[in-house]
Amino acid sequence: MRRIGKLAFVALCLAAFTPLPAAAQIAEGQVFGDWRARCVTPPGAIRHQCSIQFRVFNKEPRRQLLNVTIGFFGKNRAPGAVFNVPIGVYLPAGLTLSVPGAQIVRIVYDQCTPKACWAPLVLTPEMIAAMKKAERGDVTIQDSRRKPVKLPLSLKGFTAGYDALARQ
Repeated sequence: MRRIGKLAFVALCLAAFTPLPAAAQIAEGQVFGDWRARCVTPPGAIRHQCSIQFRVFNKEPRRQLLNVTIGFFGKNRAPGAVFNVPIGVYLPAGLTLSVPGAQIVRIVYDQCTPKACWAPLVLTPEMIAAMKKAERGDVTIQDSRRKPVKLPLSLKGFTAGYDALARQ
């Protein structure tokens, strides 16, 4: 009986030092339809952290109008989105996210710098499910004259990108 105990102990030790299959790694710049991976290693972190991003540009002059970053944030890895828009928007209106199959969400701007304004959103399971089913949504901002500006949000590739993030 004692010999079986030692063998079990050795097997347990070997299992502890056998590398587990690594989670699927996302590479910097990896493309998921209309979404692109962005990976950074924050100071003091032991591994890189990735998000997926979707951007909208105007044609002339080429200027970014919207950057949507989706990732898992904080110690609890809560799913969230950060909407980045250029300065000159009407701040009190915030912005709205509209995705078929989900309620329209109004998002308040959290902060602005001389270059851009950010609006964070915790993603609910309902919103994630709607984003995975839809082909597109809309983000509406108001310009400085309080005129609504509807920006397209492509969801092509969102499911693959989001699922890859969730496996990390």
